Amino acid sequence: MTRRQALGDLRHFIAHALVDFGTYQDAISDREPLLYHSRLAAAMNIGLLSPQEVCEAVETAWQAGRAPINAAEGFIRQILGWREYVRGIYWQRMPGYKQENRLNARRGLPAFYWHGDTDLRCLQRAIEMTRDNAYAHHIQRLMVTGNFALLCGVSPAALCDWYLAVYADAFEWVELPNTLGMTLYADGGYLGSKPYCASGKYIDRMSDHCRHCRYDVKQVTGDDACPFNSLYWHFLERHRERLKGNQRMKLIYGSWDKMAQSRREAILTQANAFLDRLDTEPPYGRGEHAEGYRRH
Repeated sequence: MTRRQALGDLRHFIAHALVDFGTYQDAISDREPLLYHSRLAAAMNIGLLSPQEVCEAVETAWQAGRAPINAAEGFIRQILGWREYVRGIYWQRMPGYKQENRLNARRGLPAFYWHGDTDLRCLQRAIEMTRDNAYAHHIQRLMVTGNFALLCGVSPAALCDWYLAVYADAFEWVELPNTLGMTLYADGGYLGSKPYCASGKYIDRMSDHCRHCRYDVKQVTGDDACPFNSLYWHFLERHRERLKGNQRMKLIYGSWDKMAQSRREAILTQANAFLDRLDTEPPYGRGEHAEGYRRH
């Protein structure tokens, strides 16, 4: 990529995608990896575009009536607000921040993160799109690949290494706080006030993946139940002591505690069975996954 190409990408985003960015920035498509996202992060992170000029270009489009306020504000906030906030976290807290693991997550990264061979449609498509484009937008990273890793207790180091390996825009200063702090809550709430955990309902609401999946997102237990559902409650139960005092989690724990004891036990059994199967998945070595990504 060159500076000239990066400026062309910026002009294309403003002309063709910015107008709908605000409405669809958190949407996920089973077929379209880009939707209305700018794909400018890599160019900014390697210095071909400055964050200021990108924000000013979007502001100019809004002032000219070529983009609504929700699109311009939402996009500028992601750069001027969140991106710079993450930069500050990294430079303030490193190098010790990299060792944080407050939830004591120790599970290795599931092998299908490299080859995409999984019945979970949302994960399959996110991984396939990542492999094909070295890109996935922020909700795919946070609420699909990241949320699954959080619910399963994948170690921060394992997930951070994967993000650094597969995404063209991944540099440690921006990747590490987003993954360790926001996605995995491994800093105990320093970056964000609550874990970004969710059941299959969130993915169904924000995407069209579930209609193509072999699992039923409306079921919590049983052979056809969406694994995200039982894993979500399992995560909350195993971290109850740490999270129950969080004001933003009280309603969730209230819902869990209102369930019949037999229902809660069935959900936890369902989740444990899934995690046991996950741990028996055959390994996928570094040489194999690197070659697989090169082929695509």
